[in-house]
Amino acid sequence: MNEQMAVTEFDKGNQLLQEGKLEEAIAAYRHAIELNPANSWFHQHLGEALAKVGRLDEAVTAFRCATELNPDFSWSYHHLGDALAQQEKWEQAAEAFGRGIELNAEHFGTYVGLGKSLAKVGQVDRAIAAYRRASELNPDTDWIYDTLASLLQQRTQSDLAEAIASYRHMIELNPDNVEAYHNLLQVEPDNSKTWLQLAQALVRQEQMEDAIAVYRRLVELSPCGQYYQQLGELLVKQEKWDEAIITYRRAIEFNPESYLYYHQLGEVIYNRVTQNPESFFADYKIAELPYNKKEYLLFDNEPQDICFINDESFLQATSHLDEESYVSEVYRVYFKRKASDAEFIGGSQWLRQGNSRLQGLKQGRNLPEFKILLSRSIISACLQESINAYRKATELNYNHYKSHYRIAELLTKQGKSNESVTVCYDLSLHLAEQGNLNEAVDIFRLLREYNQPSLGLVCEYVWNDLNNINPFNTNSSYKQVKIRQDDAVLHFRQNSHYRTIDLYALTEEDKAFLKQLGLSITNLEIISKDNIFLEDIYINHFSSAETQLKRKVARNPQYIANWFGHTGMYLEQSIVETGYVYAVCPISGRVIRSNQSFFVFPSFFYRFVGDEVFYLLVSEWCNARYCVYFPRWDLIVKFYNAPYTSYDTINSFKAYSVTNWQSFKSYISTPKKQVAAVIGDLINNLTHYIWEVTGFQYLDDNNLLDKIDKVLVGPYDFFNLGDLFPEIAKDKIEVFDSSLNLYQSIIENNYCAVRLVECFIQEKLADRIYQASLKKCSKLFLEEVEKSMQNFPILWITIRSNRRVWTSQVEGIANIINNLSVDFPNLSIIFDGWSRTEKGSEQDEVSIATEISIMEKIIAMIPREINTYNAIGRMTYEKAVWVHTIDLYISPIGAGLCFTVWLVNKPGVAHGHTTFTEIETQPTTSFHGCRENATERPVLLPLDKITDEDNSSRSTRNYDCDWNTIYGEVVKIINGLSKKDKRTGIN
Repeated sequence: MNEQMAVTEFDKGNQLLQEGKLEEAIAAYRHAIELNPANSWFHQHLGEALAKVGRLDEAVTAFRCATELNPDFSWSYHHLGDALAQQEKWEQAAEAFGRGIELNAEHFGTYVGLGKSLAKVGQVDRAIAAYRRASELNPDTDWIYDTLASLLQQRTQSDLAEAIASYRHMIELNPDNVEAYHNLLQVEPDNSKTWLQLAQALVRQEQMEDAIAVYRRLVELSPCGQYYQQLGELLVKQEKWDEAIITYRRAIEFNPESYLYYHQLGEVIYNRVTQNPESFFADYKIAELPYNKKEYLLFDNEPQDICFINDESFLQATSHLDEESYVSEVYRVYFKRKASDAEFIGGSQWLRQGNSRLQGLKQGRNLPEFKILLSRSIISACLQESINAYRKATELNYNHYKSHYRIAELLTKQGKSNESVTVCYDLSLHLAEQGNLNEAVDIFRLLREYNQPSLGLVCEYVWNDLNNINPFNTNSSYKQVKIRQDDAVLHFRQNSHYRTIDLYALTEEDKAFLKQLGLSITNLEIISKDNIFLEDIYINHFSSAETQLKRKVARNPQYIANWFGHTGMYLEQSIVETGYVYAVCPISGRVIRSNQSFFVFPSFFYRFVGDEVFYLLVSEWCNARYCVYFPRWDLIVKFYNAPYTSYDTINSFKAYSVTNWQSFKSYISTPKKQVAAVIGDLINNLTHYIWEVTGFQYLDDNNLLDKIDKVLVGPYDFFNLGDLFPEIAKDKIEVFDSSLNLYQSIIENNYCAVRLVECFIQEKLADRIYQASLKKCSKLFLEEVEKSMQNFPILWITIRSNRRVWTSQVEGIANIINNLSVDFPNLSIIFDGWSRTEKGSEQDEVSIATEISIMEKIIAMIPREINTYNAIGRMTYEKAVWVHTIDLYISPIGAGLCFTVWLVNKPGVAHGHTTFTEIETQPTTSFHGCRENATERPVLLPLDKITDEDNSSRSTRNYDCDWNTIYGEVVKIINGLSKKDKRTGIN
């Protein structure tokens, strides 16, 4: 009897331990031991629980009892060793671990414990042996090699080689382990390969300052063009322009034939000039450069740039001129124009009054006009330094059209529009001759742009800046231009040229192109996957403690119109639980994450910074991972054959981004973000809205609603989310009314946004909607509902007036009602149609008026004594209550079935064109298939009873159907119903 009671107490202890109730578990284990003190397993578990709460002395006693009762159980010795080690009783710990190994020579953790204990008591040789064995048992554990290497360094020079090998093995297992590189460099301080690996690891971890310091050391140890160039790229990211200029010039010294180095030098100089042209002019002694030393020539047709004019030289050269001639020359040279009559006369008289010419020049330099001209001249002269670098790049590689593009742009800034046009003209011809016709056409378009200031050029350079393609300083003149949204959209529509690759149908050409760009097909395929275990792997890459997405309530069977339709489910959950969306870099394969989200209808753009900036697009009602987009190449890689995103979505995204570039820049540079769930933004359709509400229900089921910091509610909030989920605080809910406003709200408030979609409607959600709706209904409305309940049967008939319309519905519905009234004289009809929401819209009112007109035509064709009620134009929450009273329905296949199937699970007849009818027959794609405990599948018409009006649109075409067939099915349903009990009120 005691033995059974002891086992019961032991099992109770295990359950309490699993629930985290440690003290209660300890008490249960002690009680089990009192009942059966000879069971070693009871003592073992007591020891583990005591160790968890830090009661180490008692834990040691329990483990020793376990070993005495069962001296052949290795696990008890292992835990005894752990407890003794925590008490820093290293010799006793080593003894316990040693005994554990004698009993089980294959346990990695025991060797680790033994090695640590032996090292603490100075037995280095034995500790090394233990760690070596541990690394053999678990060779993929990186940190063990660090510990082993540290011990090996304490011994002979031959062991130093093994220590180095251990560090290198650790680095192979974890290339981002910065500490391992530092440890290795302590024993190999002059190994340039290790310095390079350390620099690359720091870059991957975005520790740019440290990476720059390492590259500085690297170029000291092993100077070469490649290292200087890589250092230059980092300095550019940190906007250390002056050091970057020096660095790229050093790279060019090592490889003077690299057109890329010259191009990058030009980029850096341009940014430095944009930052502060005056200091650049002085610091780099632009006026002293040989090609800028042009001697002033009297009455020269092309006078010297004013930033190079020396007043004393000018005065000396013009000393022989009379006052009138001198004044004319001053205005021509210093102000680049003729003097007006007043200036000519006034200046001459001022000189005749005894004022010096030098004094006049000094006063002239203080005039606003001259200061503006001087500033422009300085900028032009400084930009020439950048142009010189670009020209050298084009000399080395004439096909490098980006350098030509830059040259043309900077010539325009210098006011040399004719030269910039010539550059574009020559380059476009050359590209055409080379067979690069698309690029030639692109460049040729610039002829018009460079003849006058171009907003398009501004859009392109701001877009490139936002995506790390050609970064510009924030003081760049390009960014001073006000960009209008409509202009930006038009520019990108006219000038963006995308290449699309279908990952699901790759051609050999596609594969070659991806390989050329360094994009891994395997990595792209991984990005396309949505799997809870994959998300766990991603998350734990960034977590120090083991982390899993919640699984308290599993996802239900899904409505799957296509198998890719729900490739965003666990992406959604990761964002909610961690604040990040995860992927792998398409080039390097390393795990990366992002909390940068943007929305442009109908897609979320999640911005990742891997080896290249790219965007993961999650699109449409099903929230599917649709594609990745690479801005540098305007490349779209589609994951599935789905129509969700058009080029125009990306064009609009570009336009939104350049229009709001300041907010965009601030957003991507702010690390911490709030999680914002978006609902009611996509489409004015109740079906899609309820699927989004179901996403919130899934969070509630898994106790995750409190993870949401904000809820962004769009214009299509059919039931008012705050009413459905009062658990969400009202101050968390923010309302917006357009796609642009949502885009701006996300970036200006620093949100990581996500749409929640779950397509299985549970009973609890249907009841939640009903209860929330009932609270909002007026007494007067409920009285009308009560009145409608007095008849049998109550038939709910939905009228549709916009797309997928039953063309003869007026006559057909009237005929059905007339025939039904003969057999069922107590018949009651509730006409359903377009609903009102709390926001409402002008379009809603148009639809409501149209459908009421249709209803009135039907009523005019049926006997007056038939009881009819109008639910058209009712608030959505009122209809959610009223539909509970019905017996059956006749409804088009569409959103109307949300009320009759999803909310009340009632029988009825559904009609639609042939395509929708065929879809609705499938168990996983029907309204019926989305409903928990679904009992009543809509009766569908045979396809031969449906005539599609035309074939213009698979989803939206109108149709006609046989009303007699509908009538026959309705009669069958009514005959199968028992007359319902009369209710006296709404429960």
